[in-house]
Amino acid sequence: MEDKDIMTQMQEQMAVLREKLEDQTIVNDRILRKSCRTSLGKLRMKNNSTIFLGIVAMLLSVSFYMIGLSIYFFIATELMMIVAVVSTVLMNRYLPDPGKDVMSATEDLTKFRKGYMDWLKISIPMICIWLAWLGYEIWRNYDMPDKLKIGFAVGCLVGGIVGLILGLIMHRNIVRSTDELISDIKELKDTI
Repeated sequence: MEDKDIMTQMQEQMAVLREKLEDQTIVNDRILRKSCRTSLGKLRMKNNSTIFLGIVAMLLSVSFYMIGLSIYFFIATELMMIVAVVSTVLMNRYLPDPGKDVMSATEDLTKFRKGYMDWLKISIPMICIWLAWLGYEIWRNYDMPDKLKIGFAVGCLVGGIVGLILGLIMHRNIVRSTDELISDIKELKDTI
């Protein structure tokens, strides 16, 4: 009789422990989902700021034509910026919606990360070619005094270095945020 009471008590305790564990899993699931939504929102905001900066750069590139650089350079600059903005917009389509099932978001985020890494392989050579062309345009501009050419070239060089550093920092942050988000989602999958 006493063994049955002990067994019944143990079963009741196991049921209580299972219920507590299930409640804990639900709380962890909610916290992780909220964290994923927050990270996804930050990632989306970073990408939208990249698009905004690209559009601003397109508007500012008119100054190249206004100071006497060739119309071909201006058109190539505009086309390059359009390609950069459009590719960023296209990459953004792989960012899952906040309301989307978190479990199926891993595949989209993996595609986003791959596209972002592949874009770096295209953009760096494109920028190198563009900078070389800019240097040629400055050098061949006979209407520009030599001191202005040197000042403009130094300004472009400093701006290019600062832009490269900021761009690589943004790139690294976006890739790191994507990796953390993918890791969080995988952790969520493992708990369920």
